[in-house]
Amino acid sequence: MVVCAYLHGFLSSHASSKGKYLAQQLDRRFATQLHLLDLNGGGDPSRLSHDGALSAVDGFCRSHAKAAPICLIGSSFGGWAAAAYASLHPERVDRLLLLCPAFGLADRWEAIVGGSEQLKAWETSGSRTFVVPASGQKVSIPWAFAARCADFPTMPPAGCVTTIVHGKHDSVIPWQSSQAFVEKDPGRRKLVLLDDDHALTLPSSLAAVLDETAACFGLRDTE
Repeated sequence: MVVCAYLHGFLSSHASSKGKYLAQQLDRRFATQLHLLDLNGGGDPSRLSHDGALSAVDGFCRSHAKAAPICLIGSSFGGWAAAAYASLHPERVDRLLLLCPAFGLADRWEAIVGGSEQLKAWETSGSRTFVVPASGQKVSIPWAFAARCADFPTMPPAGCVTTIVHGKHDSVIPWQSSQAFVEKDPGRRKLVLLDDDHALTLPSSLAAVLDETAACFGLRDTE
C-alpha cells in the first residue's frame, strides 16, 4: 500500500483533467487513491507560488507520514515542486513520477512569453495576463512568481527512485532538461519519451503515464 498525491502545474489546478483521469484509473485498476493537491492556495491559478506549493505538499506529507510510503506525481511546475520537496525531505517521499517537470523554468520565461521585450514588460508592469489552457480564463500572474524561480534549485537533487515522462515535442520545457536530470543518477532515475507535447493529454500518452505510474510505484492491477 502506498499514499499517492498529484501536484498540478502552472496555470492549472487540482481539478485538472489529467489529474482526474489518473485518479479515476488508479482507483479503478489498482484500488489506489490519488489525492489531488491544490497548490494554488484556494484554486486561483494567480495565487500559485513556490513557497505556497511546497507548503501544501508539506502539509499533505506530514498528515500522511505514518500511513504508508508516500509517492508523488507532479506535472510541469508540480513536477519541479515534487522533486524540490523530495530533496528537502527525503525521509518523507518514497518515489516520484514526474510529467514534463519544469526544470530550468527560470531560463524559459523569455520563450514562454514570446521574447525579451515581453519579458521586460512583465517585469516593468509587475504583472502579466496569461490564459488558462483548460478554461480560457484570463489570470494576472505577478512578476514575483517568475523572479522567485531564480531563488530555488533549477533541478532539485531528489535522491529517491524517479521516473520522468516527457513529450518529445515539448516547446515549453524541452525534454533535454529531464535527460540531464536522469543522467545525474541513472541508477535511480528513468526517462520515458513520448510522441507528444507539454500537455501529455493524447490518449496513448495518458495510458503510458498510467502504466509508468504503476511500474514506478509498484502497484498491482486488480482487474
